[in-house]
Amino acid sequence: TFSCPENAAFFEKLLREKRIGVVLFQWADGKRFPFAREAARCGVPVIAAIRTDPCFYERRFRGNGLRSKVKRFLRFRRQAKIYRGNAACCARTVLLSERFVPGFLKHFPRGASPRVCAIPNPAFCAEASVDFSAKKKELLFVGRMEMAVKQPQLLLRVWRKLQTRFPAWSLCLVGGAHDFDAVKKLAGTLGLERVHFEGFQNPEPYYRDASIFCMTSAYEGFPNVLVEAASFGCVPVAFDSFAAARDIISDGENGCLVPAFDLDAYAETLARPMSDDALRERLARNALAQIPEKFSPEKIGAQWEALLQGKNRAMNGLPIKNAAADGFRICWLDTGTDWLGVFSELRAGVDAWMADSARLLQTSAADGKFVRKTWKVRLDAKWGGAS
Repeated sequence: TFSCPENAAFFEKLLREKRIGVVLFQWADGKRFPFAREAARCGVPVIAAIRTDPCFYERRFRGNGLRSKVKRFLRFRRQAKIYRGNAACCARTVLLSERFVPGFLKHFPRGASPRVCAIPNPAFCAEASVDFSAKKKELLFVGRMEMAVKQPQLLLRVWRKLQTRFPAWSLCLVGGAHDFDAVKKLAGTLGLERVHFEGFQNPEPYYRDASIFCMTSAYEGFPNVLVEAASFGCVPVAFDSFAAARDIISDGENGCLVPAFDLDAYAETLARPMSDDALRERLARNALAQIPEKFSPEKIGAQWEALLQGKNRAMNGLPIKNAAADGFRICWLDTGTDWLGVFSELRAGVDAWMADSARLLQTSAADGKFVRKTWKVRLDAKWGGAS
């Protein structure tokens, strides 16, 4: 298995040799961290980060039939086992929104008090200014073409209700995935006009051109695309289908929230800013203004530093024991790809962090991962590791 003795021994050796101060366990909603005991023996706390809605299965299996109810029940039990297991062996659990905390706590026995806090994602691409006069009359979708979660097919059905009423407007969809062909075929079946499928692209030029950004997801953790779109002067519109949507959008003030999965309501909600230039610009300006106040890298980074350095009261002082004089290192484990890397010292600054992150991503799969088949682990020599 992944947690074989060879992997565990390598992980413990890495923690000691690199003087790792914290292990950040990403995507802790999907599986348990197998090396928590090794980290504990080294005196290294583990932070479990849940990067989605802890109750995502309630939206994914939202039907009223027996099959959906059984799926929700079984997924609840599975997630409860994962969350409880990680909370028992990790120093902290980090969610993406305070609004997710009640749902997370539902997975624990009454009276249990897992150590949990919330830190949202930052917005890295906020524009200094936006020329609203250059905006096109365009609705924009950016995301995976995935019918089960992102639900672009719902936006196509909404557009069918609007395309005749607003002949000057168009719909642009940026992104790909396994449902791309099916979604594109649906557009033809519905007889849609002025719909453009761009595939995988850098979304920034599309954010600059579009006037309104549309999200139709069944659930999200903290959707970066909503914040990114707002930072480029798009009016964000989304289903009220996940708790963190209200962290980003105040309905009628800096965007629009639509009752979950009500397509008629979505169409009428879009029609208001589409037909009113002044309203559209007011919503977009308000959305843009909140980005540096709430989601700048400096503000979000300060929350992480407070957590890691024990200055966050909710964290009760994270016990960093392996700190060096010039800061401390973080060991980052992404269970989605199963490779291990060492981030630069926090105090080296964001430029060094970005450089090290880019270098890590360029590491070949064979040199930057735990190798399951041979039960051996290797780390590329440029990171100072050993096989």
